[in-house]
Amino acid sequence: MSYILRLLTVLYLILFALPSFALTMDEISTKFRSQKIVHSEFIMTKHIASISKPLVSKGTMLASLQHGIVWAQSVPFAMRFIMQNDKMVQIVNNNKPVVITAKSSPQMFHFNSLLQSLFVADKAVIEKNFAVDFKSEGKSFSIDLKPLISPLDKVFSKIVIHGSDFIDSIRLEDTQGDSTEVKFVNQKSLDSLKGYDELFNY
Repeated sequence: MSYILRLLTVLYLILFALPSFALTMDEISTKFRSQKIVHSEFIMTKHIASISKPLVSKGTMLASLQHGIVWAQSVPFAMRFIMQNDKMVQIVNNNKPVVITAKSSPQMFHFNSLLQSLFVADKAVIEKNFAVDFKSEGKSFSIDLKPLISPLDKVFSKIVIHGSDFIDSIRLEDTQGDSTEVKFVNQKSLDSLKGYDELFNY
């Protein structure tokens, strides 16, 4: 669960808080901030050094600036993870939901709060926490983030983001030599949660 939490907090940071480093970055940041709700399908491939075959999962992701993120995995098994400001919920298959709060798991929420504190950060704050390498060509862009502070630098060695109108892929390289790539397809921006709001119910 903690790995999914770290992935989702990074997603939230990327989708809603891209910092302003230059004019082109300003344009990307403005565009992404205007996408209050984003729905996408995902394919996540995790490469573990000790395992020859990568682990692949598929599903859908719904990110709402107001309501949080739902990570609804369908393959290899059904799992839904809901991340909101006051709680995190995991539902595996049809089992009873596991609800995590700051009181029940203070360390996990500390990590969550640390990343969420960057959501509205400016250039100075982002550069204090990450070494940033931003490149753009036409409508496409790439961002390399290298964590500089703990606990981020204890978990990730680098985060690489590619995108255009939406985030197309994220590659997470961890300090153990493993890596995870998330590819997003069929992305769309929604005006409301109508038809999708049940994903937040449990």
